[in-house]
Amino acid sequence: MKYILLTLFIIIYLVYTIRAQKIILKSKVLNPRARVINSILTWMIPFLYFYLRKGHFISEDIVVTKQVRDKRKKDNESPFYDIRCGGA
Repeated sequence: MKYILLTLFIIIYLVYTIRAQKIILKSKVLNPRARVINSILTWMIPFLYFYLRKGHFISEDIVVTKQVRDKRKKDNESPFYDIRCGGA
C-alpha cells in the first residue's frame, strides 16, 4: 500500500511538473533568464519543502523508558532524550 501511494504521488508530481514546465517554456512574458529560474524552482521546491519539513514527518518516541536510559548509560551516551537539529 505504501509503495502504491508513493508511486501514485510520483506520477501526479511528474504530470503536474511537466505541464507547468510546458507553460513556463511557452510563456511570452518571461525572458529567457526568468524561464530558466522558474524551471529550476518548479522542479526543486517540493524537495526543498520536504527537506525543511522532514523533522515533522519522522516521528521519534519522546518518552524514554528506564531500559533505554540504562542502555544509553552503558553506551556512554546521554541517558535522556536530546533534540537534534535537522532530524539527524
